[in-house]
Amino acid sequence: MIWFTGFCASCAFAFAPGVWPAAGGLWAAGVIVLAAIQRRVPAMVLAALALFVVFIVTVIEMFGAITGTGFGTIFFGITLLGVVVAWRQWVGAERTISSS
Repeated sequence: MIWFTGFCASCAFAFAPGVWPAAGGLWAAGVIVLAAIQRRVPAMVLAALALFVVFIVTVIEMFGAITGTGFGTIFFGITLLGVVVAWRQWVGAERTISSS
């Protein structure tokens, strides 16, 4: 729950005006470091997604792109992440079976 709250805080910073998106990026980077130190993979995934949201929102504002572009990119990134995690689980399970 704490990691999810960190994700939400970083995303909230991303949508705030002024220099707050930079604070959201720093917040997400800090959560990534803490999650890596504690070896919490789901927390690192959430923090990486939060950092991605901050960067996408910043790029949308800089170039005046439509919001759908950003959310489409985020959805693509989440889908790609899901495929990689599923593939990793499948390969790991296959190696366990073949080594037995």
